[in-house]
Amino acid sequence: MLQLASVLHSRGFSITIIHTHFNSPAKSKHPHFTFLPISHGLSPTGPSRKDVISFLTLLNSDCVAPFRDCLAGLLEDGPIACLITDAVWHFSQSVADGVGIPRIVLRTSSVSFFLVYAALPMLREKGYLPKQGHINPMLQLANILHSRGFSITIIHAHFNSPAKSKHPHFTFLPISDGLSPTEAPMGNIISFLTGLNSNCVAPFRDCLTGLLADGPIACLITDAIWHFSQSVADGFGIPRIVLRTSSVSSFLVYAAFPTLQEMGYLPKQSVGLLSSLSFFICLSGF
Repeated sequence: MLQLASVLHSRGFSITIIHTHFNSPAKSKHPHFTFLPISHGLSPTGPSRKDVISFLTLLNSDCVAPFRDCLAGLLEDGPIACLITDAVWHFSQSVADGVGIPRIVLRTSSVSFFLVYAALPMLREKGYLPKQGHINPMLQLANILHSRGFSITIIHAHFNSPAKSKHPHFTFLPISDGLSPTEAPMGNIISFLTGLNSNCVAPFRDCLTGLLADGPIACLITDAIWHFSQSVADGFGIPRIVLRTSSVSSFLVYAAFPTLQEMGYLPKQSVGLLSSLSFFICLSGF
């Protein structure tokens, strides 16, 4: 964003950077720009920056009024040629429309994102989208195995448990996931899955122990994200198969990684998810 601002400034535009106090740009490195901070309304006890979705949702809500007031002050000094914002600041469109300023979105995502976006129409046409989730493919595989004569037992956490009534031919065994009501929401998916992988080890081991008391287990099939189950299966000498339920779009990205690395697009150049998301550019005329 600052690189674009420098290019525009070299073409004769006057640049004003509207930014939040969070992750504000280094003003001393850009003495030819005007910097105007606005309040982001975040308290120290607000959403963690690791929970990017909740964090950006709150910023998009809290910044509306301060951003509108800032633009109103700028318009008193003269017209604004254009507003340039990052794509995640969707609230700025309605504010720009309200004061009659054209808005341009600078999309700073990597090339791998564009590969996925370009594939979306084809994926919808072929029925791969909307996404299938993780539970449905697992149950579909279970149905196929059951039709071949296998006895199926589903071990599941209480959180997001499958619909038992739709599968009366399976045995369902719930295990404790150790989650409190305040931990269940999945805003921070990485922390959430890390907690589940830690909390479920002992309950899962106890459940397998009970099943083995009734007879041998031919195989254990788990989702790829349940990595803890490998050590538990190894402890009992039970073979484990991983079902990778990622969508075809994920595989398109994975397949593109070697090319992207060879061309220098990976590893990504940004130092963080939010490194360039907390400011806007206002252009004044020549």
